[in-house]
Amino acid sequence: MKRMVLLPLVAITFACYLPPHDDRPAEVKAAADKQPAAKSDTSGDVRARADYLSKVTVRKVVASKATNTPEPVGFVDGEVKNTGDRSLDEVQVTIYFLDRNGKVIHEDTYHPLLVGGFLDQLPLKANYAIKFGGGFRNIPDEWSGNVSVKVTDVKFTVDS
Repeated sequence: MKRMVLLPLVAITFACYLPPHDDRPAEVKAAADKQPAAKSDTSGDVRARADYLSKVTVRKVVASKATNTPEPVGFVDGEVKNTGDRSLDEVQVTIYFLDRNGKVIHEDTYHPLLVGGFLDQLPLKANYAIKFGGGFRNIPDEWSGNVSVKVTDVKFTVDS
């Protein structure tokens, strides 16, 4: 699969992003504002986070190279599924770019889920999945077009 890259268009698209119009009635907005907010777990429960990594899977990964750019650009799409029993506010994956011998030649971290980030995503509940996709620059010329993706960090949703 080949993709055309229009990097200036991406910058314009992101710069022009406007949040969706909120047309809820005032009574609904007021009631929603009174609801307790969920917060990320900042307690540093490193052991629980490390143990939970195996419960978040990456699947349906597709990688492709842009061929019409002066420097290599790689695209990686996929899906992250929370097979555990806790909701997540953050999922970090590391994408390993491989040469034709299957050796890692470059890596990038990416957040397919980041509650409170630019995209204003909702927590990833137990048994839910979320699709992701991103473009990556500065990929070495010897990249084969193959990648390996693994979940490298999570943060839990904590009720306040």
